[in-house]
Amino acid sequence: MRTQLTERDIEVGEIVRRVWRYEPKARLNNFEVVFSVLGFFNRRGTLTQVGTNVVLAEVVFNRWRRRAQINWTNGKTHLWNFTNFWHTRWEINGLDNTRILFNGLSLRGEITVYDGDGYAVLIGLLIADYYWHLRRKG
Repeated sequence: MRTQLTERDIEVGEIVRRVWRYEPKARLNNFEVVFSVLGFFNRRGTLTQVGTNVVLAEVVFNRWRRRAQINWTNGKTHLWNFTNFWHTRWEINGLDNTRILFNGLSLRGEITVYDGDGYAVLIGLLIADYYWHLRRKG
């Protein structure tokens, strides 16, 4: 399945999901990553740069599927969380003044980036997509 990321009707990226396991590949402008989720009870995600296979970040998921902690390999830590009951809004915050807000349904909506880069935007979308994927599975 393929989801386009657009800015005013211009495609700027995409998320492509695999059929048999959850390991989407995502692109936003010049940023291209693969998101892998490992583990059964203590699930963790890794964000890997396409082409170089360099791990950029590890994601520690919350059991209640509302929050996650992003541990970047450069030592920075960001917190990701849904901000409403319907899971249509989420945000990323960090001590380095990173702040990214999303408002929409599924992967269609509006992203406001106060401070952050393409990797932070992609990991925010991929974490939300993963939690929505779990909800669809039951």
